[in-house]
Amino acid sequence: MHLKGKYPLKHATEIKDMLNSKISSSILEEEAIDIVRYMYNKDDAAYIIERLQPNLGYAKGPADTLKRGVKEDPNGEKFRIEYALFQKVILDFQMRSHDLFLRNFLSYFKGVDRENRGILDEENFRELIEILNHAGYDLDADTLLRKLDPHNFDVITFSSCISLFAAEQVSSDSNMS
Repeated sequence: MHLKGKYPLKHATEIKDMLNSKISSSILEEEAIDIVRYMYNKDDAAYIIERLQPNLGYAKGPADTLKRGVKEDPNGEKFRIEYALFQKVILDFQMRSHDLFLRNFLSYFKGVDRENRGILDEENFRELIEILNHAGYDLDADTLLRKLDPHNFDVITFSSCISLFAAEQVSSDSNMS
């Protein structure tokens, strides 16, 4: 998506070749930062960029071996990061964020799932939404109920809540700590 936006007039096969070249080697520091800023909010992007810094190095081209730990390249080469390391930093951040969200959400869910079945009725779900709103979210129980239980079966599962909240991007819009 980033390359398509950066090169809107290039053909899809050219974009694919560029992507494959970067995936198999390294990307420029500026590219990594642009991608992160495109994908994440300001605070998350700052955190990820900070984690990328120790992995930067310089190389003459994308396929050359990076020389890390050098503050300046004497030949004026641009700083790069190996794509695999870039991907690892991103995935580590996402895993940490999802783990935190799920850990807290699971605790809240279990608190209202008194029968410990992984299923809530409407009353328990409204209680869960109230707890989440006290934790910093701005959720509308009626809107979410229409999505989760459109036929009023009074059955809302843990999995369906997670799926809906992920689709609604709740986990990226708030911090549950």
